Amino acid sequence: MTPNATPLQRFAEYAQAFEKTYVDDDWTRVEPYFAPDAVYRVVGSTSWDCEVRGRAQIVAAIRKFINEFDRHCKRTVRPGGPPVEGADAVRIPAVATFTRELG
Repeated sequence: MTPNATPLQRFAEYAQAFEKTYVDDDWTRVEPYFAPDAVYRVVGSTSWDCEVRGRAQIVAAIRKFINEFDRHCKRTVRPGGPPVEGADAVRIPAVATFTRELG
């Protein structure tokens, strides 16, 4: 992680690290992007809604979601609008599409 990076720069670094991790399954790469007391919330879905607390638990949950869903599909992510950067938060609108063969 780049010292003194803006929240948007830090998110961009995380996104790159995540995509590499998605390919090679080396989750130690993304761990530094989560604070030890981080909270991860998934809302708006019937099967995946949850709240996970703690760096190790969050990384394990994301890995579980990817292994149980994403890896069974073709995953496409595209921008849904420009990023919005606040003092301590970044909102990145995006559209993720997951497709798979039926049958």
